[in-house]
Amino acid sequence: MTRDSPFNPRLIIGIVAASALAFAAFLILFAYAPQWRGSGDGQAHALSRGGTGFAGIVELLRLESDRAVIVRDADAIASEELMVVTLEPMQNADVLKSVVEARKVLPTLYILPKWVTSPHPAVPGWVVRHDVFDTGYLSRLIEPVADVRLAQRSEQAGARQLIGSEVLAGLHMPAPERLQSLKGAELEPLLATPEGLVVLAVKRDTQTYILADPDLLNNQSLRTLAGARNAVALLEALRNDAEAPILFDVTVNGFGGKRSLLTLLFEPPFVALTLLLTVAALLAAWAALIRFGPARTPPHAIALGSTALVENMAGLLTMARREHLAGAGYAELLGAQAAQETGAPAGLAGEALDGWLDRRSPADKLWSARSAELRAATDKTGLLSAAQSLFQWKKELTGR
Repeated sequence: MTRDSPFNPRLIIGIVAASALAFAAFLILFAYAPQWRGSGDGQAHALSRGGTGFAGIVELLRLESDRAVIVRDADAIASEELMVVTLEPMQNADVLKSVVEARKVLPTLYILPKWVTSPHPAVPGWVVRHDVFDTGYLSRLIEPVADVRLAQRSEQAGARQLIGSEVLAGLHMPAPERLQSLKGAELEPLLATPEGLVVLAVKRDTQTYILADPDLLNNQSLRTLAGARNAVALLEALRNDAEAPILFDVTVNGFGGKRSLLTLLFEPPFVALTLLLTVAALLAAWAALIRFGPARTPPHAIALGSTALVENMAGLLTMARREHLAGAGYAELLGAQAAQETGAPAGLAGEALDGWLDRRSPADKLWSARSAELRAATDKTGLLSAAQSLFQWKKELTGR
């Protein structure tokens, strides 16, 4: 690289490296965008970090003992662990029905929505509460799970205590604001107020749980240490295996989907192949930048010069099997050379030239006979023999 070159080697290498890193980052973001989508929409699902979302309890369980798993794949819906399904307005009813059918005999906690919200104007991912949902609408929303009627009470948070029974025996927690309760003929209460307002119930003879008030588990319930402990204790009591993880379904919320071929490149066991290919590409780039020895000019496909031209013509004659046709031309060439070297008059040709050369040839080695033999050759062997004989005749006649 000369001093006058407008390209700085370090700058070019930096641009190439930055472009490669940017492309790799784009591939990763493109591959995992569906999985990261949803954390900032403020809705009531396990990915949301808004007040009505449930990302907090998921993160809390993961920090505690890595016991929370987000379920995006419909094939994993039938897992035997406790699964939390967060219902939302305008959700896909067909997806909910398929989840209910798959979880019919499996431990499942369905959480109803409560608050009507809108995105916070200043803080992305936060929400502003406006009012509570209509109880009739919520009853229809939970219809695929159970026949339930809901009710709401306008009172301050903590005005009442919730007392657990059955699997929740011994659990006490303050009631949330605007307590939302449920009742139904096929339900058995698990968490209720002393007056009998049921917040959490189980469908009789099943492991299907319905939580009417989401404020016991959502992000805003984790504002205090006591709220976080109560939320974890509630989920711990509902699952059958203390060592098994708790599943949080997001397929009902529209975030389902199987892993793509692109995500497989960045996950075991295929991530090892991706790393090997990356190293191979880096080594190839390094080999392209570092030259070992001077550059070698590739040879011409067709050689240059008169010698190469003659060789090419001979090669063409050989390929066509027409070597014997060169006999007449070779005879004329030797005759012209012999005439010049013996002092023949200018312009002699044909029979006159043959006569001139015959008169200077031995009686048993006439020029005309030998040249006729060369012209009459019909194959490569005969051509070579006659050409050698005529060349020897010229050498004896002229001495060269």
